[in-house]
Amino acid sequence: MAIMATGCLDFCQSPVIHTLNNTAIATPRILIAILENHQNTDGSVIIPTALRPYLGGQEILEPTNNKTQNNF
Repeated sequence: MAIMATGCLDFCQSPVIHTLNNTAIATPRILIAILENHQNTDGSVIIPTALRPYLGGQEILEPTNNKTQNNF
């Protein structure tokens, strides 16, 4: 698949591609894949090294024990 950036003048140094509304990657599917591949038996999820800078350096996501009672 070839992606071409248009409207770039002489000041463009690197080809940075931006997407809108998940046109290149289906975000929910990516999140599910990360959870499935990095989840531990206790329910915690190890954050991949490449994503840690975007989560403030956090290394692990741990589940909360907030049990709410549904009154339906």
